[in-house]
Amino acid sequence: MTDPRRKGKRVELEIVNRHKAIGVPAKRTAPLQASAENGAADVDVYPWGKDAGALVAEVKAKQGDLPKTVIRQLGDNDLLFIKPDRKEPYVFMPWATYERLVQK
Repeated sequence: MTDPRRKGKRVELEIVNRHKAIGVPAKRTAPLQASAENGAADVDVYPWGKDAGALVAEVKAKQGDLPKTVIRQLGDNDLLFIKPDRKEPYVFMPWATYERLVQK
C-alpha cells in the first residue's frame, strides 16, 4: 500500500473512531470499493440509526492548514455557509459543532 493510501486509511479510521467514541455508528466503506473511480465515499455515518440511512462522507487528509480564507471567515462561529452562484450552499464547521449535531 502506498503512503497516500496508508494515510487515507488512517484518517478514515480516525473519523470512524471519533464517531464511535461519541456513540454514533460509522464504518469505512473504502475496503468495499472495487476502485476509486466508482464514486463511492469513504465513510458511512448513522447519527439517527442504521434504519434511517447513512450520511455518506468523503474523507480527505490535507497536509498543512485549511485555506486561510475559510478559517478567517468561520472565525469563532459554529458554522460557515458558502453559496456558489446558482448552486446549493455548502456548510463548513469544526468537529465540536458537528459532534453536537449528530450526538444522540
